[in-house]
Amino acid sequence: MLQLKAKRGQILVQEKIHFATPGQYFTTSRLSQPSLLLEQLERALAGGNWHGRRACLAMDSRACYMRTVNLPQLKKRELKQAMLWEAKKHLPFNADEAVVSFMPIGAASGKIPATVKYLLAAAPKETADLYTSLASKAGLVPLSLETPPTAWLRSIARLPGHGNSGIHQHRLIIDCGYNSTLLLLTLNHRYCFHRVIHPGIKQFIQAARAGRSGGLKESLRLIYTQGSLAEKGLLPEAVKMVRSIKDSLGYWAELGKHDQQGPINPVALLLSGGGALIPGLALYLHQELGLKTMLLNPFTAVSGSSNEDADSRKNLEDILFSTAHGLALRGWLK
Repeated sequence: MLQLKAKRGQILVQEKIHFATPGQYFTTSRLSQPSLLLEQLERALAGGNWHGRRACLAMDSRACYMRTVNLPQLKKRELKQAMLWEAKKHLPFNADEAVVSFMPIGAASGKIPATVKYLLAAAPKETADLYTSLASKAGLVPLSLETPPTAWLRSIARLPGHGNSGIHQHRLIIDCGYNSTLLLLTLNHRYCFHRVIHPGIKQFIQAARAGRSGGLKESLRLIYTQGSLAEKGLLPEAVKMVRSIKDSLGYWAELGKHDQQGPINPVALLLSGGGALIPGLALYLHQELGLKTMLLNPFTAVSGSSNEDADSRKNLEDILFSTAHGLALRGWLK
């Protein structure tokens, strides 16, 4: 959770807090134990210096259907109607009982193209209501609901050295969460593709427990201790992660050929989420993928907070706020 404030033309951190959300709270991307999450949320709100109760929310990406669509230039009202038709055509669930949104994506251009590429996102209203009702019960006023990939786009655009230089540049963002890992490929800070892969922290913990005594806490401690991935029994899971990343990049490259996007050659890898803090994982990904690898610290672009380099080890917990940072910026950035 993160709250920002504007003061004298600057965006400052008002309050931030993070707490563990066990994976069993989610079942196939749905909130399975909202009452327990509500208790955690209420404690976090009561213990912090929060001003107001307006909130932007993010839902599990697995609960949201996302795809790109190409449409001709349309007026606002016509575009909304066209997107509803696209939703009815593509969604694996009833579009009339879904929350549907969209945004323009693709490489920025000074020319008006004959067609425009959009990201269409939708979720069953029943699923979306679980998130907004949970926030409302905690005393918050939900303003928006989106997925982590769109929030990250807002966040990374403010990182030093990551502004839009006009050069055709892809970047890969990897958020290693508890149940799974989320990949996002961007082109000049615009959405290209995303995919959910394994392992997540859960699978690393299971690998660390194999053949060892001790419970969950001991295994969790083990994966974050210093030492090589092989010594901790984590190398097989890291190998699976690299294989899934390479497979994803290869698949996206083929899609890019058909879509005339040009070659996909990421120039950097940005790591986020609790799994990114596993000692040795960032180095292994760098060696296997051949990409400049950094921890995604969103606060390098926010005054009044940590101003360390993005891959500094001093403020490691900051990388846990990548999604929250993008959500908090909503409204400040037009």
